[in-house]
Amino acid sequence: MHKIRKYFELIVGMFIIALAFNLFINPLKVAVGGTNGLAIIINEVFGINTTLFIKPKLLTLMNKTELVSSIATKAGLSKADSKKALDACVEAIV
Repeated sequence: MHKIRKYFELIVGMFIIALAFNLFINPLKVAVGGTNGLAIIINEVFGINTTLFIKPKLLTLMNKTELVSSIATKAGLSKADSKKALDACVEAIV
């Protein structure tokens, strides 16, 4: 039950951030920093829609096994150690 509440809180928080961006930050053209601010600046300068400003890397989906392999390769760890590190990270977040 505790994990379900944590996921619910995460989803509600993301919804609030998206709402704030679309209702306040974007219409008022406030360049707050990060990718949101960069998207607003690019929109003002080049007229590119801010919804199209997504890193292609974010659209890449992978399953847990592929993520563990990627972590093992990039960090120089064994797959078992990478899996333990990923599990610990996810547990700490959730």
